[in-house]
Amino acid sequence: PGAVVSISEATGDVLVNGSGLSSTSGGTPNIRLSSAASITQSAIITAGTGGFVRLNFSNGLTQSSVITAPAGLALNGSGNAVLGQTNAVSVLSASLSGSLSLNTTTALELGTVDGLAGVSLGANPLSLSATGAISQSQPLICSTLVLSSTLGISLDNIANQVTELGAVTRGGAFALVDSAGGLNVNGTIASASAPVSISTAGGALSVNSWVLAAGGSDITLSGVGISFGSASVVRSATGHLYLDALTGGVSQNAASVLDCDLLTAQADLDLILSAANNTLGTVESASGVNMSIRDMNGYSVNSLTASGAVSLVSGPGDITITGPVSSSGGSIAINPGTSIRLNYDVGAVLETGGYDILLQRPVVLASDATITSGAGAGGINFSAAITTTAARVLDLTADTGSIIFGGQLGTVALPLGRLILRDSSAVNFASAVYAQDGVISAAGAVDTNWSGTISFPNTDLYLDHAGRSLTMLADLSCRNLYFYRGSLSVPGRTISTGADFAAFGSGYDPDDPEWTGADSRFSYYHGTSLAYYSAGGNYDPVTGDFDSPVNAAFTNLAGATLQVAGSFYNNGASMNAGA
Repeated sequence: PGAVVSISEATGDVLVNGSGLSSTSGGTPNIRLSSAASITQSAIITAGTGGFVRLNFSNGLTQSSVITAPAGLALNGSGNAVLGQTNAVSVLSASLSGSLSLNTTTALELGTVDGLAGVSLGANPLSLSATGAISQSQPLICSTLVLSSTLGISLDNIANQVTELGAVTRGGAFALVDSAGGLNVNGTIASASAPVSISTAGGALSVNSWVLAAGGSDITLSGVGISFGSASVVRSATGHLYLDALTGGVSQNAASVLDCDLLTAQADLDLILSAANNTLGTVESASGVNMSIRDMNGYSVNSLTASGAVSLVSGPGDITITGPVSSSGGSIAINPGTSIRLNYDVGAVLETGGYDILLQRPVVLASDATITSGAGAGGINFSAAITTTAARVLDLTADTGSIIFGGQLGTVALPLGRLILRDSSAVNFASAVYAQDGVISAAGAVDTNWSGTISFPNTDLYLDHAGRSLTMLADLSCRNLYFYRGSLSVPGRTISTGADFAAFGSGYDPDDPEWTGADSRFSYYHGTSLAYYSAGGNYDPVTGDFDSPVNAAFTNLAGATLQVAGSFYNNGASMNAGA
């Protein structure tokens, strides 16, 4: 053999046997072998240093001996190519109307050999096994893709077209990009302490097998819609799972499992991760239309944005909200196995655009919490008790919806810091409210009524609903009652205070007209500052003046009873209404 070996058989099969073919000296040591039918390799084919091997055939290629091709192997023709020996092929290119399987004892690049670029098998499968990394510089087209590498696999050419991903064995990171028709993941992506990234831009990504990453490594899945079939287990354990459904949605069979420490998920349509055996750790960020997230234990939610209904469910354990959860077009329902922990105070922790907010288990305030159901008839419903880890503020707005408390708020030993009730059409209390800095009625746009068990032991009540009316549909008891703004209707009801009742009407004047010169003798005396004054402003104890004008008014006192254990103070508010 010389520097170049070229053999062409025009009519029949080619058999390579005996001592085989080799090109090891002089010039460019390439080997080209062509057959009008099949090629059967039973002896070595060896290209010299810097040389390639090109095999052209029309009816398949088989081997029982080794190909050594330092500059790569080019395959062109028809029929299946089965190259399972301990080949040494560093670069592969192929244009075949048949399947291809290749084993190489080296790293492998899908590139260009003898002018033939990439690997194109049409609707036929490809299986590659390499002792080393698998990479590409040219596109890949095949049906089913099976891969094995002792190191990493990076097939991230944006022109790749793969229909099905079979089993992947790896010793490092794995990345596959598909550009057309969607991708079915039907083989196990074996575990390694390195990340996994699978994406398709040409259609949906369907996961029907195990996708594994160990050692805190991340898994990224992307497609125009992502579905998890009944046999799928996606496990990054202590790593991050990224789901990007692009313009599609995410769906999950009830038998499938997602297991990760952190989850980031985006969908332009519905995002449904509702399998009971999920273990999600923390939902770092999630967005979609209708959204459902479920975990076999408790989990945390750091950010969630929806335009439809939201359902957060867990098995035994807490659901902890550590960032904003909002929906512009649907309700929010939270139903953990144990309790709901609210631990976000930079804006609203729960917010809808006029839809219900349902907290279906006991609530623990781990920080101040603002909850608003937005403009409209959406209500806020607490099904059970609300406790706190310290003196926290709970600030609620329901616009024309109602606020319903299904249990006690705070305890004697550990009261809330403050309960602020802003706009709502109605508030219903099921049990006592304990709040260190009081309960504040701060409606500003909607008339409201209170019903149920309106009992605030050792808790002050501040009425500051400017321009709006509050009607008591049940008896009220509290420690001190301070009435700054708005109107109060108490027909046939009893208000009982364990200490003072103070009303500051529109005619409020701290000056005693019978005393010479300016004074504040008619102001309400209190030795220490109150927790709250009109409009959240200040009060000057020297002059008796408020920062914000007061205008408390009684609109219906017919049959009402006021039982005041301390001082009754009324400055400028008529008591004749309804009498």
